[in-house]
Amino acid sequence: MTSRKADASFLGRTPAFVSPEIGAAELCISIGTWDRLVADGYLPPPVPGLGSIRRWRWIDVEAKVAGMSPAEIALQRGPAGLASSIGAVLEEDDEAKRAAVAAVVKASEGFGRAMKRKRQPRS
Repeated sequence: MTSRKADASFLGRTPAFVSPEIGAAELCISIGTWDRLVADGYLPPPVPGLGSIRRWRWIDVEAKVAGMSPAEIALQRGPAGLASSIGAVLEEDDEAKRAAVAAVVKASEGFGRAMKRKRQPRS
């Protein structure tokens, strides 16, 4: 027996790609308001290539609402967020790619220093 989509649990997280229903629910707005905000440019357009299925990358929605780039949102999430968001970030323009690479380097350097401190025996 299959379960209904409405019964699916997202383990307390927003999916990487959202439908208008999930996106609207995350923003606590109606689907009509979601569609109006997309049409007016306050929210990004859906991702291309899915035919008639409309889906948005959640990181793009977060970035648009916050007035930031997806790279900045990923940086705020830390190394785990950078890793999970890198696909959306790399689709941006060259400036965003440079910012993403710099953020990954900075985060990995900090992670490397933290791991070194952890491995060093305390005296």
